Amino acid sequence: MRLQNWAKALLVLWPALCSQAVAEEEPTSVHLGLNEAREVALTALRSGQPKLAFALSDGLVQADSKDGHALYIKAKSLGQMQDFDGGRKVAAKAYRVASTDLQHYESAMLAAQLSFARARMTHSQIWLRRAIHHAPSSEFRDATISAFRQVRRQNPVSAQLRVLVSPSNNINNGANSPFNIIDGLPLPPGMLSASARAVSGVSATVTASGAYRFQEDETSESRIVARIYSRNVAFNEAVPNLSSSDLSAQRAQVGLAHIIAPGGKGFWRFDINGGRAWYGGDPFFNFASFSAQRVQRISNNIRLSLSGGWEFQDDLQFPYFDSRVWSGNAAFTYNLKNGSSLSANFIYRDVITDIANRDSEQYTALFRYNHGRTIGKAKIGVEIGRSVLDFDQYGFGALFLAPGGRTDKAWFGQISATFQSISYMGFVPVVTLRSESSRSNVSRFDVDQTGVSVGIRSEF
Repeated sequence: MRLQNWAKALLVLWPALCSQAVAEEEPTSVHLGLNEAREVALTALRSGQPKLAFALSDGLVQADSKDGHALYIKAKSLGQMQDFDGGRKVAAKAYRVASTDLQHYESAMLAAQLSFARARMTHSQIWLRRAIHHAPSSEFRDATISAFRQVRRQNPVSAQLRVLVSPSNNINNGANSPFNIIDGLPLPPGMLSASARAVSGVSATVTASGAYRFQEDETSESRIVARIYSRNVAFNEAVPNLSSSDLSAQRAQVGLAHIIAPGGKGFWRFDINGGRAWYGGDPFFNFASFSAQRVQRISNNIRLSLSGGWEFQDDLQFPYFDSRVWSGNAAFTYNLKNGSSLSANFIYRDVITDIANRDSEQYTALFRYNHGRTIGKAKIGVEIGRSVLDFDQYGFGALFLAPGGRTDKAWFGQISATFQSISYMGFVPVVTLRSESSRSNVSRFDVDQTGVSVGIRSEF
């Protein structure tokens, strides 16, 4: 080290730390090397002398701006002096210069604690995620995840982001066959266009949601909620008279959620939302909705959920064809002893409108098993379902109606693998293989599709 750097590193302790000098003499000075100064600063910090610890660590940082140990002591001393913002900034510098997982973990935890002390809950959660990524052992990781969950419960702001990329052999839900057949009889001209048949490609969906809790007491809370959904596709090959943008879809909504939990075994949730949907780049409909849900814990292993909702859709393409949508959902979950779970969902949806091709009823049953233990490097989930979609009337143009309407019956299933061993800040990749087969009295809706989706989700 050059001479001037050594000069900067020589720190002077004031006389209070030294033997008392004779009154007529100059105070005694003690010159410390770098390692000695660190030890004295750390001792001062532990003994409740943050000003002294700050002075020493600040000198060390001036001597070497990448001294992570000194930066950590300086940040902690600022925290003890109630300068939480200043301490967090210095802890962030210590994190950036850290060279080991333990140093990263300790500086990230300190930044999280100082952010929490300043009531900056979201910043604290971000730093806790960084700490989790560098946790030196599973015990430290589990303890930090527990701390993250506690901060999240206290944070009035919550946000979620989900991204899925899905290659598929039938990106447009097109028909298997080029023939247009209804109840065994061909419909003139008897052939489906290329855009109505299965098209291979890739879809990308992004779902972002957030909430702000503005009221809370012992038995209830209220939130402002918002959600944005977007889907875009790309074809593997060009399709006549069909653009990938024609299949894009977006939905944006904002609303209020109120949760009431009078007892310890369940809660009520009520939601009011409004927003707009787009399809093919054009406004499709505005909507307003209301829903109610009851979640009840029957035992430590069994949970039951019942919900119902109503939505009004103001059609922006055909103003006289507004829709009213009724829905219901019953869900049952059973947790097994080994961490696995079984669940069943039964869903009903009724669309009431003056447009024959939209007026419909749909019944869906869905069963899922999540394996609690890792198989190889992944946790596996298996899902299978049955759906029946029924239209009392279904027409082609203004001249032809399908006799007896239209009925689609579908089987679908998927296998998902969550790779928890590949984790970054608590986010893990999820790969899902999905397949669906639907049969209808209208051949246009005989659909088979298989696709793989790759996404990222939070593991806690």
